[in-house]
Amino acid sequence: MVIFVVVLLALMGLRYKTRTKMSEIKQLTVELQRAESHKLQEKALYMSLIRETEMIKMVREKNLNLQFQEQPPYELTDTIAE
Repeated sequence: MVIFVVVLLALMGLRYKTRTKMSEIKQLTVELQRAESHKLQEKALYMSLIRETEMIKMVREKNLNLQFQEQPPYELTDTIAE
């Protein structure tokens, strides 16, 4: 009878330990997904800053006298009727 109780308590302890580890794994998985998402956002921002900075630097080095245009270019169309 004592052995049965000891085995039963051991199994209950093992089950409790397994459940707590599983909940910790789920929590860490969510945290990892958030960190990966944040990393991708930061990388995209960094890459856009590098491209823009490098282009500005190159324009200045080559003395091209170019400026950043706030508006998109206009498309000219031929409106002359034949």
